[in-house]
Amino acid sequence: MAEIHSEQQEEIRQMTQVGDYCEKLRIQPLHPLITVIDMEKVPPHKKEGFRRICSYYAVHLKGVNYSGVHYGSNVHSYEDGGLVFIAPGQVFGVKTDGEVYQPKGWALLFHPDFIHGTFLEELFTRYTFFSYKLDEALFPTSEERERFEFCLRSMEEVLIHWAELREENKCNEEENELYKELVLDQLKLTLDCCLIFYHRQFASVPSSNADILMRFEQVMDDYYNQEIAKTEGVLTVSYCADKLCLSTNYFSDLIRKETGISALKHIHRKGLEKAKELLGSRYTITQVSEILGFQFPQHFSKWFKQKMGVAPKEYQKSIINK
Repeated sequence: MAEIHSEQQEEIRQMTQVGDYCEKLRIQPLHPLITVIDMEKVPPHKKEGFRRICSYYAVHLKGVNYSGVHYGSNVHSYEDGGLVFIAPGQVFGVKTDGEVYQPKGWALLFHPDFIHGTFLEELFTRYTFFSYKLDEALFPTSEERERFEFCLRSMEEVLIHWAELREENKCNEEENELYKELVLDQLKLTLDCCLIFYHRQFASVPSSNADILMRFEQVMDDYYNQEIAKTEGVLTVSYCADKLCLSTNYFSDLIRKETGISALKHIHRKGLEKAKELLGSRYTITQVSEILGFQFPQHFSKWFKQKMGVAPKEYQKSIINK
């Protein structure tokens, strides 16, 4: 996977519009709010070191090996053919090596305003990969890559035709809406393909996933057995993901894909196991509440009853009286 190491920070540039990125490449966007870029059509240029924070979504299919790629506060390297997803507000960039090179691959950029108020905005929470770490990039198979490139070429054709009509003032308001709906459908199809590709990638590394599941169980055991909850509070999905060096969404998606239930339900299961163990060992409700990280015993009692259908005091009596 990707190498990660810390490095002194460079100045971070703001890129608020899709056109800001296109200007850097010396090309014009196909639409002010969305564009598709075939990198082989971009003029060769010197790789200048920079870091940027964007106000738009970006999907990059890399056609060359990259090293020194900034993502957040770290620097990564990733292989030929990786698909990288960047959300607004994330810091991204490259280191300089001073060489002139010909970019390869594809880029899809779209501003949140393009999907605002549309059906795609309502569905967008499904695309959790936009908050994955860079070293959780998607590596499509050759068939998946062809399918992804086909989606982008189709979208590019529509955007080019739409741009030509707008430039010639031959596109009325109704036609504009029809073209936008068509591009939104193509954008959804492209992102849905990426979702399917990720599901395949999760399933293709069962041994690695099994290791993550075992380590997840260990993190939960340690949290309660070492009484970390007393200082950290109730165990969370983000805590477990951080301990496993994964982004929260990637971890959540992987656990759900592997087990069929959410990471949070696994945490609740482990918490209940520990609570029942402690109650059976004659710990008081207050002590159990503290060990599990609840701020108040009442909160623990309410949570336990919701999960078990019986109050913890009643459960303890039934266990002790057996």
